[in-house]
Amino acid sequence: MFDTLKTDGEFGHFKLGNSGKIKVEGIGNARMKLHDGAIRAFTNVRFVPFVVVNIIYMGKMKSQGYEYVGSK
Repeated sequence: MFDTLKTDGEFGHFKLGNSGKIKVEGIGNARMKLHDGAIRAFTNVRFVPFVVVNIIYMGKMKSQGYEYVGSK
C-alpha cells in the first residue's frame, strides 16, 4: 500500500487499548481503494508491522477534510 516509506529514523510508538505500545517502524505515503472504487492517497501514514489490520484514526482524517458517513 505504501508509495513511499521512510524507515531510517525514530517515529515514536503506537498506543494500544490495553495501555501497551508498539514501536512505529516507519512513515510514508499510502494509497487506499475506497468503497466507491476511488483510490485516495494518504500522507504521513505510520508503518507498524506487528499490527495485522489497517487502522484509520478518524480524528486525523477529519482534520484533513474527510468525513465519515455510515449506518448500523
